Amino acid sequence: KKDNKVLFRLKVAADASSGIECPVCSAATRTTQRVRREMRTLTTAEWSKVTSAMWIMKTTSQADGVAAHGASFRTYDYFVAKHLVAMLDLRGDQAHFGPMFMTWHTAFILEFENALLSVDPTILAVPYWDTTLT
Repeated sequence: KKDNKVLFRLKVAADASSGIECPVCSAATRTTQRVRREMRTLTTAEWSKVTSAMWIMKTTSQADGVAAHGASFRTYDYFVAKHLVAMLDLRGDQAHFGPMFMTWHTAFILEFENALLSVDPTILAVPYWDTTLT
């Protein structure tokens, strides 16, 4: 039996007339937008910064990484495990082969980017690999 109350609660707009209070975000308003660049357009020095930050993510424990780089830090292995868990979920693949592919991976890449930038904010954005280029 479906719980229609849950469906209704998810569709109710949160505004003054609904009586639903939304939390206020204390984060600073962004004034710039990240621009992701194709990895082959990076200079050797820029690519070195990316791989060095990824190496720190790979070789630093979660506790030490958070202490050194802040709350956005995640280990590289965290992302490997997160992807594997989503893929092997007993209910079915939660990250692929369905309408959730783009939204799941968008959130996944954003979390990875935030972790990478916590290590070295001068990277500015995670690079991407354009597979249509040879």
